[in-house]
Amino acid sequence: LTGLFNWRAIFWQCAALSVVMFVGSVISGIRGVSVARQGGGERLPPPEETPGMPTFSQPVLGAMAANFLVFIDYGIWVVALPLYAAEMFGAGPADIGNLLLVINIVHIAGAFPAGGIIRRAGAMKSLGIGLLILTIGMTGMVSAPNPWVFVVPASLYAIGEVAGNSSAGELLLRLGGGGGRAVGMVRITSDIGMVIGPLVCGMVVDHFGVRAPFLVLAALTLVGAILALLAARARHPAIPFG
Repeated sequence: LTGLFNWRAIFWQCAALSVVMFVGSVISGIRGVSVARQGGGERLPPPEETPGMPTFSQPVLGAMAANFLVFIDYGIWVVALPLYAAEMFGAGPADIGNLLLVINIVHIAGAFPAGGIIRRAGAMKSLGIGLLILTIGMTGMVSAPNPWVFVVPASLYAIGEVAGNSSAGELLLRLGGGGGRAVGMVRITSDIGMVIGPLVCGMVVDHFGVRAPFLVLAALTLVGAILALLAARARHPAIPFG
């Protein structure tokens, strides 16, 4: 769209999609009220908090930090990767869009086996593995000599992200008791991470160049991977592994 028209076309596209979603939600809500008035539909019981550990126990805080770290790493995808591709490979808007499309496809495809891996290996171990793959992907991207090779570590980055956020979310939901409070913990750490990540990446690029965010976040992520794998090896009784 940017290549055919200009940057404004993206905002018009998003506005059109927003209108479609708004109209769809209104229609869905009207139909739901109509069914309820007619006595149809299934009445769901009110949600209840599952008894669990104290809200801010040490394992819960650790799981929140892990989820926060995973979503900070999305700053690479949002800010650092497009800037790096444009500066190092001369990528234009369409090239960057295609690169992000490949990463998205890998990310979505990786979500399907992630659940099974978490069930077999345990949330903590799969978290550590996911963070390790993330580290390899981020360091590999700054070593790629051309865009074709760049796609390989970028795909590893996508796999690591989906493994990391699925594992961290699963861990936090279970440690937090599985109710609305636990969902809130997942959302607030995810959303704050998505805000802080791009901000940090942008500041690091301005001061140290386009390679720096990959290396800084890779170092932080490696620390998280080591801690998660050590915790999985210790098999702390308060942390779910199966």
